[in-house]
Amino acid sequence: MENREERLMALHPRLYAIFDPATGSMTPGKEGWTMHNNELYSHVSTIDLSGYASESLSFVPMAVGIQDPGIYYVKIMDSATTQFTQVLDIVTSVPIDPQIVSDLQTASIGMGLLGSEEDFRSILLGQYRMMTPNSTVSVPEYQQLQRSQRFDSGEPTAADKLYCYRIVKVYIDGSTDPFQPGALIQSPAARQIIQGMMVKEDELVHLMRMKRSYELASDRHD
Repeated sequence: MENREERLMALHPRLYAIFDPATGSMTPGKEGWTMHNNELYSHVSTIDLSGYASESLSFVPMAVGIQDPGIYYVKIMDSATTQFTQVLDIVTSVPIDPQIVSDLQTASIGMGLLGSEEDFRSILLGQYRMMTPNSTVSVPEYQQLQRSQRFDSGEPTAADKLYCYRIVKVYIDGSTDPFQPGALIQSPAARQIIQGMMVKEDELVHLMRMKRSYELASDRHD
């Protein structure tokens, strides 16, 4: 079989979290997002590669991208001395805990970097963005991009499934009760794209990739 080009995609719905007076907390609505607390939200989908795995094919990433046309909003009802939003887009060959964003925020340890429990080789796509309010733009609660960094490895994988995450974390400091009626956190729907090649490698190389995928997945469940 000849090598062939493939474009893998994962879709994530918009995040539209509003304050619910009945529960006294934020709620992300019915779009499929998980709320870990008032400030942290995640959405996960998967890409099935089992058909390729059954043919003993490996996927070699060549280019990655994020498409999320739209505007990020954060509306806090009680003024805060510090507010910013962190957005992580991640595609990995092993499942992860969305709480990794807390390590990034409190200890400046990014996924796959020194001090992290995640393996760099498992990250096919990784992008971090930080946004802050822009009061000079006449769009209330608009969040403007301040920093963007990639942290993916581009490592080939023989995994039979990819895990695709979109994580939104709002940081607020200096406010005693920022989440009240009228509070809003919104991010646009997004598409994660990985362009690459399905390749037929030497049997030994492919077996080693399969072994590595198994070991990484086992480490996540220990």
